[in-house]
Amino acid sequence: MDTDKAPQDAISIYDRLKPLRTKAEVQASNEVVHVYVVEIPSKSTSALLKIVKTAIPSYDVTNLQHLRRLAKEEFLPPHLKLNTPTDIDTLHLLICPTAAITVAELQAAFTLAANLFEPLQSSIRTVTVPFHAPTSAAQAAEWTDKYWPIVYKNTNPHGPHPALIARAQKELAANGDAQVYMRLAEDVAAQAVEFDCGERIGAVVVERTSKAKNGTRVVAVAGDGRYTGMVNSSGHRAPGEKGNVLAHPVLRVIAMVAAKRRAEEESSVSGDDDSTSDMTDIAASTVLADMPLTPLEKIYSEQSDNLEPHGYLCLDLELYLTHEPCVMCSMAILHSRFGRVVFGQLMPKTGALSAEADSLGYGLFWRREQLNWKFLCWELKPSVPDDTPSPRAGTVDSDLQV
Repeated sequence: MDTDKAPQDAISIYDRLKPLRTKAEVQASNEVVHVYVVEIPSKSTSALLKIVKTAIPSYDVTNLQHLRRLAKEEFLPPHLKLNTPTDIDTLHLLICPTAAITVAELQAAFTLAANLFEPLQSSIRTVTVPFHAPTSAAQAAEWTDKYWPIVYKNTNPHGPHPALIARAQKELAANGDAQVYMRLAEDVAAQAVEFDCGERIGAVVVERTSKAKNGTRVVAVAGDGRYTGMVNSSGHRAPGEKGNVLAHPVLRVIAMVAAKRRAEEESSVSGDDDSTSDMTDIAASTVLADMPLTPLEKIYSEQSDNLEPHGYLCLDLELYLTHEPCVMCSMAILHSRFGRVVFGQLMPKTGALSAEADSLGYGLFWRREQLNWKFLCWELKPSVPDDTPSPRAGTVDSDLQV
């Protein structure tokens, strides 16, 4: 694949790649807990911490380690600042969740140590804080401004580790790969419409290998094929025709990779050294419309040296899609063992990869507790204003199953 024009866009491409949050991340980010907070003289910190520990012996502070136990007023969000006179050196103490003790019991313990608060009063406040640790530096900063000073430990208990995401994202941006392959997917999608095959949706499968010139190579491409053979002599489809649901681009491109796997296996068994065997003949009898329907599909379908031999399904391959796939196709991606998926346009009404509140919320790319495979997933945001506009936006109906 020609990437000569891509490197100058590499930095912007990295920024345009938005990692999807897992379903667990989304749920965790919405869960809050109420805690008690009190302003104390700095000199009394140790003594008051002992009083708190005595008053609440069963409370385990490790449950909220992502929250700073002690914070100076200057680091509090605006709505929590008390504007205490600057000649008094104070700290704000996060005591415990409100479920651990009643405010009356806590106040009684502080009243017995009133001298430790002088010249302040032991005014206990209830504030709202995140129950779970942040999963990114950006989220930690956001929560610090909104709730309470947060500690970020560069980890993610609810999804892929940030370092894993960062390394993969750098690879996707290198040589402009993500943009190059997304544009190819868009070209494939355009041909699907041009040749009356289906909707303007496209898929590209990519393999990372040292054998390729730029470290990556295209294995197969597929446009939507749901309307293949359904256009009459006047160039129209029957009213309400929804087409072949097994001819979505994802299913077609997976079947094309499978055809290559079968061809390689049959060739090794039979000893046939003919590397130009026609991939179309191998797949023509299937119901997945995995034979090439357009010129671009034919180019990559006929190549027999663009996939590492002896592989398993689509293990660790990359998939570039113009649109977020539906539930059926998302599960097909998962069962095919792809390693990474990048898509261009969110489909809130039908897509199954996003877990956000404004989507169906499935987050199927990373469900460790329920599914036996997971993969990394990104949305490729639109190009910078001075770049060539992408034709993908607004090209399919928002209710369409992709």
